[in-house]
Amino acid sequence: KPCLASAQDGESNWSCQDSSLQKTSLSHDSTLLCGSVTHFTSFAIILSPSKSDECSGSEDVYFWLSLAFLCVASVVFCFAVIYDSYRRKRKDRDIRSKLTVIGPLKS
Repeated sequence: KPCLASAQDGESNWSCQDSSLQKTSLSHDSTLLCGSVTHFTSFAIILSPSKSDECSGSEDVYFWLSLAFLCVASVVFCFAVIYDSYRRKRKDRDIRSKLTVIGPLKS
């Protein structure tokens, strides 16, 4: 959430003065953010004042989605390997059973 902040200790630290800014649309492509303070100093609008705002969890979402994708891909790969092994064994068994049905060649 946007925050109207003032510079503290020179310009290295910012202190949030008003976190309930009001949005006012000036035109279809321009928006004004309005807030109030009790003193005059240098101010800036901080768009992400801390790690605790609602947007900061996006890195976690990407991490968990990536982990889930890797897990699903690993499971699919394991099933593919097992299925291929089963298919080859069944094919070999079918060939052996056909050979025993025909029997040995007589000369």
